[in-house]
Amino acid sequence: MFPSQFVNARLLIETRRGATVVPTAAIQSSPKGPFVYVVRPDRTVGIRQVTVGVTDGDDDVDRAGLAVGEQVVVEGAERLRDGAAIDAAERSVNLSRPFILRPVATTLLMAALLLAGALAYRLLPVSALPQVDYPTIQVFTFYPGASPDVMASSVTAPLERFLGQMPGLNQMTSTSSSGSSVITLQFTLSLGPRRGRAGGAGGDQLRADAPAAGSAEPARIQQR
Repeated sequence: MFPSQFVNARLLIETRRGATVVPTAAIQSSPKGPFVYVVRPDRTVGIRQVTVGVTDGDDDVDRAGLAVGEQVVVEGAERLRDGAAIDAAERSVNLSRPFILRPVATTLLMAALLLAGALAYRLLPVSALPQVDYPTIQVFTFYPGASPDVMASSVTAPLERFLGQMPGLNQMTSTSSSGSSVITLQFTLSLGPRRGRAGGAGGDQLRADAPAAGSAEPARIQQR
């Protein structure tokens, strides 16, 4: 040890079996010696002289004066006198007392909790891209008897040129098959599909590029 340092040591000198233990706070001093206020069955107190032995923390060993099971006053004894009536209260449970009496164990427990929290924080699932539902429109077109190449050149391509003019469009994908095609439009979050509009010259060009009237069914639009 370094100079000016000290430690608290506890030595087991003897073991007293069957000893009566009384809280240190209950013991009062008088010219006749230490005494306690004992609670009687009628909720009054009486003075009882005791002989105090070894002190262990907050408890004293009573060598003589008290019997096992008797209740004593631990708070407010300075306001009492022999024969005074009291209102006994249940002794509250001090949850912090075990931790105060065991500082080393408390420190180790806190360190273990901090370490477990740090490890659990590193294992938390973190999503770089949150789950967001973007405004999406699907356009279905049907041209019975047309091959995939004809659908792509005669139906899908004109529709893509026309729909590509819509403001706020973020992504457009298409699939052409025999007799049908599907175009999926995805818009930015700041501009919903209800605000997007394409028309004017683009609409006239779409009608000019479309197959002959009556040969293709009208486009069906599905919004999600």
